[in-house]
Amino acid sequence: MVPRVLSTIGKRSILNNTKSPRANITSVGETTKHMANDLFNIELTEEEELFIDFLYNEQANPSCDPNVAAELAGLPKGTSINRLMRKIKAIIQDDTQNYFLARSAFAAKQVVTIAGMSNPHPMADKVLAACGQILDRAGITKKDRAEVELKMPEGVIILPPLDTPKT
Repeated sequence: MVPRVLSTIGKRSILNNTKSPRANITSVGETTKHMANDLFNIELTEEEELFIDFLYNEQANPSCDPNVAAELAGLPKGTSINRLMRKIKAIIQDDTQNYFLARSAFAAKQVVTIAGMSNPHPMADKVLAACGQILDRAGITKKDRAEVELKMPEGVIILPPLDTPKT
């Protein structure tokens, strides 16, 4: 298969016996664009594009296992997953951040729900910690405020006279 610039992926979805799990979400006319299309200019085969899509597809690959994603994408047996991951590292990092961002609303809701409970569940502290991690990784962090107080020494400083130029 001839490599092509990352711009379109197959128009099919897992749910309707087609290739792209994102087809029903990111469809634009007759083509489907990968979310990272505007950010990266990496030549990928159709199987490599599908690998990216299947990596985060929770229905087809609930464990987000790269080996399962490779098999579902139709990559040949013996394909080096590590080499492929290095090739698409920037796309995977971007997709991972988007994955956390998509789940940040749920995490924020859980924080508010637990905070409002009069008698929280015994595991609430662990849930709050996990929600905090999701929010941190999504880029939603609490604002740290630091107060800075400068103390100047009291007193008067006497400087020597300035040399005035002779005219």
